[in-house]
Amino acid sequence: MLDALMKPPEFILAEKYAAICKTVALAILYGPVLPVSYLIALVGMTSTYWIDKWIALRRSQKPARLKNESTVAVVYTMKALSATQPIIAISAFYATAGRHTPPLFTST
Repeated sequence: MLDALMKPPEFILAEKYAAICKTVALAILYGPVLPVSYLIALVGMTSTYWIDKWIALRRSQKPARLKNESTVAVVYTMKALSATQPIIAISAFYATAGRHTPPLFTST
């Protein structure tokens, strides 16, 4: 029983990978509206990297091996998102550049 209490916790690599993917996806989603989100995501991923590295090397067990198919699919999806994000942003925010649009707030 005491061995189980002294055993280091598992380092769940899948959860860490999912958290990083969520951070990147949210930065891509909110990037056109809030450009500082790219910087926030970079700072968050950098701090997460160093904290997880310290935890993985000092405090936890060796993580289980992941299959490569899911990793490759996520990388392709992230590349596709980052390639299509400028096109979607331009079409969403600059679609009415040549036309007259009414202001959001009008005074009477």
